[in-house]
Amino acid sequence: MKNISLCTRYAKAYVDLAIEKGELDEAVAQAKDLAAYLDKNPQVAEVVLSPLVSREEKIEALSSAVKGKKAVENYVSLIIGKGRAEYLTDILAAVDTLNDSIKNICHVAVETAVELTAKQMSDIEKRMMTATGASQVVLHTTVDKNLLGGMKITIDDRVWDGSIRGRLDEIKKKFQ
Repeated sequence: MKNISLCTRYAKAYVDLAIEKGELDEAVAQAKDLAAYLDKNPQVAEVVLSPLVSREEKIEALSSAVKGKKAVENYVSLIIGKGRAEYLTDILAAVDTLNDSIKNICHVAVETAVELTAKQMSDIEKRMMTATGASQVVLHTTVDKNLLGGMKITIDDRVWDGSIRGRLDEIKKKFQ
């Protein structure tokens, strides 16, 4: 994220307005749709990010993605109008993060040496709900054969390394 405080400020304004209107879920869904559109259409994202393109042309480039979606349409016009187009994708990501925070949703990255079963994933979700106090946990799993066994769990900037590779690295440090 380029400018965290700026992106968070714009996201908070968007979310606060959506809450005030009673349209939080719809507004967040529209922001997610726009973020996905920009991700799938890099040429449109380039136009929006280009300092050589006028504000009107940037809004026109996004018109098909935001047409009829009043909340995000007005929001995008404001962001571009204020000369903040370069932050648009980061602001949209901040909207999603803020929504998760409001709804007490926690994202957990889980790295394992082998694929997890549905039961294991369910057990991890339950333990993470207890550990974090979140009402919902979303797991993002990846397989990393270099871990050898065990798992590595990351929540925000906190990492719990219970992998065999992590333990071997700790032992190696002690003997150096």
